[in-house]
Amino acid sequence: MNKVYIIILSLLAVIIFLYSGLVGDNLTLIGEQREYIDALLARNNALRVERDTVVVRDTVEVEKVVEKVVEKVERDTVYIGKVEHVAVRDTVRVSLPEASRAALRRLGIANTEAAFIDAARKGNLEAVKLFVGAGMDIDAATGFGQTPLFRAARWGHLEVVQYLVEQGASLTAATQLGWTALHDAARMGHLSVVAYLVGAGASLSVTDNSGWTALHLAATAGQLSVVKYLVGQGLSVTATTHYGVTAKDLASNLGQTDIVDYLESVGG
Repeated sequence: MNKVYIIILSLLAVIIFLYSGLVGDNLTLIGEQREYIDALLARNNALRVERDTVVVRDTVEVEKVVEKVVEKVERDTVYIGKVEHVAVRDTVRVSLPEASRAALRRLGIANTEAAFIDAARKGNLEAVKLFVGAGMDIDAATGFGQTPLFRAARWGHLEVVQYLVEQGASLTAATQLGWTALHDAARMGHLSVVAYLVGAGASLSVTDNSGWTALHLAATAGQLSVVKYLVGQGLSVTATTHYGVTAKDLASNLGQTDIVDYLESVGG
C-alpha cells in the first residue's frame, strides 16, 4: 500500500512540475517544453511555436486553425486543442499575409491580380485591404495597364482611392494610352477623387500619349465642375495637345457649350 501511495505521489509531483513549467509565472516555452508543443502541433499540421508567437503553417486555413486548434485565448494563456494551459506569453499572432489570404478564401475571392483589380473597380474596400495585406503588388495592372488605383478612380470610389494611395499606389502609373488615374477620374467627372489625387501629389500637367491633360478629357466629356476645379488649381486653359488643340477646341467640336462659355470667360 505504501508502495502504491509513493508511486501516486511521485506521479502527482511530475504532473505538478510539468504543469508549473507550462503555465504559472513562466510564460515562455523553452527547451523540451517547446519541443513537446511543436511535436504535438506538427501532428495536427497546424501550428508551430516561435518565441512568443503561434505561427500558422501556410497549408492551413486560418479560420480552421482558430476554430479547431486554438480553442480560446484568456489573458496570457492559449488553449490549444487537448493541451490545457499552454502559455505563450500574452500574444497569439497569425501572419498578416496568411490571414488575409484565408479571409479572401472565406469570401470566395480568388487571390489573383485580376480579382484585386476587379475589387477596386467595384469599390470593395474590405477585399482591397485583404489583397494588400496578402502581399499583392499594389500596382498590379491589366494588359492594358489599368491598376487598382486607376479602376477605383474611374468609378469614383474615393475611399478605395484614398486607401490605395496611402498604401503607396503610384500616382503616375499610366495605361497604354498614357492615361493616369487623374485623367480618367477627370473624364468621368468624379470631382472628389480628382481633388484628392491632386492633393496627394498627382501632377496637373501630366499628359497622355497624345498630349492631352486632365482638362482636355474633362472638357471633352462635359464635366464642368471638374473643368472649373482644374482651372482653379492652375491648369493652363491654353495648353494644346500634340496636334495643337486646346480644351476649348475639343469642347466646341463636341457641342459642350457650357464648357466653351466657361473656358472663354477665363481666357481660353
